[in-house]
This record gives sequence, structure tokens and C-alpha cells, in this order.
Amino acid sequence: MKLSGIAMLSAMVLSVAALFASGCNANSDASTDAKKVETVKKPTIVLAAFGTSVAEAQAALESIDSAVTAACPDYDVRWAFTSSIILKKLRSQGQTTLFARKVPLMNLTEVYADLQSKGVTDIVVQSLHVSPGQEYNEVKDVATGSLKAKYGLPLLTDDASRKALLAALSDQFKGGDTATVLCGHGNDHHPEFNDQLIEMDKLARGMNKNIVLASVEGKPGTEKAFEDVKKRGAKAVHFVPMMVVAGDHIMNDVMGDEDDSWKKTLGLPATASTGLGSNPKVVELFVKRLLDTLNS
Repeated sequence: MKLSGIAMLSAMVLSVAALFASGCNANSDASTDAKKVETVKKPTIVLAAFGTSVAEAQAALESIDSAVTAACPDYDVRWAFTSSIILKKLRSQGQTTLFARKVPLMNLTEVYADLQSKGVTDIVVQSLHVSPGQEYNEVKDVATGSLKAKYGLPLLTDDASRKALLAALSDQFKGGDTATVLCGHGNDHHPEFNDQLIEMDKLARGMNKNIVLASVEGKPGTEKAFEDVKKRGAKAVHFVPMMVVAGDHIMNDVMGDEDDSWKKTLGLPATASTGLGSNPKVVELFVKRLLDTLNS
């Protein structure tokens, strides 16, 4: 499959990979960045994610956790799930911690209260959201009390970040008679939050006609994407989640056996990649966002 500009973009991601593969001390530039942070008292890192109750999807989040703790070994790294529904479900199942290192399972308010009780004064909150939408804004709206907070950006904010994400995903794009459908979330109620997905769809289509983007909610939606897949005579489809974890939306809305799932609607043999958190190249992009904020 000819990926047009994607091969060139892959070089961008490989350069990021080289920079962060060994953490903050990967090379002299990264070491310099780390020293800048060390000149002041280190803040606590708080990774903010929607959350998931799916065990396999939690493993993807642990991949992010491992990358962050490796890149920033001298920092306290905490987690916050923003979904009250997910938290309630996990707690009802008796789960109180996350991952092998037993990070307390909390929401942002609980994390902030716990850190203040321990005398922490500064935090860096790194969003693990894909685009700066409703959930990202809600993260920034949570009161931090006496904590001084800086916020890391989500993955998609501009053309360069969209190109970087496409490059990171490029080895999952299929060729021949198999269409590739990027699976975004989207927002039904706030159309302004769909801008990044709409622009990502344009960029992907411009690079390769075999790639389209569809969203569970809001624009670009599914109608045009599915219509174009059928028009091109695809004989199979591969779904690539643009979500940190391949949770309920991918398992049910996309790959489910109900008549209205994406797989059933297209009526083609279908496969799906794992979530963004399982992709080391994408995780490196999140780590870069964090390090940029730590050093700002």
C-alpha cells in the first residue's frame, strides 16, 4: 500500500522514539531538559484518564504508566479516573488500586485532597485524552485547592500533532482491498469539540484514499465514511481506535454483534487494532506532552 506522506511522517515519530526510549536521559538534550526541572522542587505528576473497567484495557493504561515512570523515575506519579461510573463499578468489584505498583484508584478531587494532606504544593496534570474536548475541559475545571497546577495538552491540538499521530499509527493501516477506518469518539452536544477529528479525517484522506475516520458521536459521524468504504469496493475493513483504550465502544459499538455495530453495518470481514495506549509510538507522544509541560 502506498502511504504517500505517511512514510515521511513516520520519521518524525521514530525521532521522538529515539529521544524518549531511555527516559529523560535519552540524550544530551533530554538530559538538559531534565536538569531544568531538577532546579526546582519536583511536582507530583497526575495522569488523568477517563478510565476503564475492562481488564485488557487497563493493561494498556499500565503501558502508559510504565513509560512515564521510566521517563521520570524521580517523580511521584499518580492516576485519576474521571468517570464516576467506571470508578463506582470498579469499587463495587473490590478494586482499590491500579497496576502492579498498586496506585490508589481515585478521582481527581480525591487525588488532590490526598496530595495536599501529604504537603505537596505543585502538580502537573497530564491529560490522556485524544483531543481538547469536553472531558479535557472538565479536568481543568476540577478545583485543585492549595495545589499549583500545570496541565499537559492532549494528543491532538494542531496540524503537527495530527501528522505525528497518523505517523505513529501508520503501520496499522491496511492496503489492497482492506479499508482502514480510524475510530474516533466525538461529541453530540458540543460540535466545536469535534474539530480535531474532522481535520484528522481530511488529513488521512489526503494522504491515502483507503483511510477514513468515523466517530461514535457527533461529526464526522459514520455515514460518509461507510459510504466511501463501500464505493471503493473494499472486501474487508480494519478498525484503528483513536481512543486510549479499546473498551466498550470498540468491543460493542464497533466490533459488536448487534445489527447497528459498525462491523455489521458495513457487512465486511472486520478486524480491529488495540487502543492507543497499547501502541509504544503513541505512548511516546503522550510522554513528550508531559515532558514539555514539566519543562515549561
